[in-house]
Amino acid sequence: MEHTCNSIVRRTLSALTIIAFVAYFVAFPSSARAQEDDDGAWGGATSSAASNSAPQTTVTGCWGGSTDDTSFGVGSLVLKIAVSKNGKTFVKSHGMSRFDFEWPGGAFAFGSLGGKISGSLIVMKASAGKGCSATITGTLNQAGDEITGPYAFKGNCVKKGSFTGGTMDVIPVNASNCSGI
Repeated sequence: MEHTCNSIVRRTLSALTIIAFVAYFVAFPSSARAQEDDDGAWGGATSSAASNSAPQTTVTGCWGGSTDDTSFGVGSLVLKIAVSKNGKTFVKSHGMSRFDFEWPGGAFAFGSLGGKISGSLIVMKASAGKGCSATITGTLNQAGDEITGPYAFKGNCVKKGSFTGGTMDVIPVNASNCSGI
């Protein structure tokens, strides 16, 4: 009889524990949801959203790398980027943001650089003067240490057969690389 009594008491306590647990989440759904959100911020459901978000690195600084131009082939590109306080646009005044394309054989284009940042997408407007400009569309990688994408020239420089466009790949470089542009 004592064995049966203990078994009934254990089953009753187990059932009451389950009922109390379920009742807590029914009675306090918002606190349960808040806990789930706090836990999710570190991984789980939010980790896939975090992998699609913009890198936490700024693009301010000196970037350098290579170009592959449809007219001139492999060349170099240096970008000097200063980002405004809002983090979404380039500071173009006073030479704060500039670009410099150079190719073997003496072809070049350099000048002021404007731009807008939206997540990992960076759209830059380059002005080489005398009616020559370029649009550089870059994507900042997840690590925040490489910008890649196409560029296209337009205006007088294209009409004269000098430049067309191509692709670029730049990484952060020493600021001394930007001192001359």
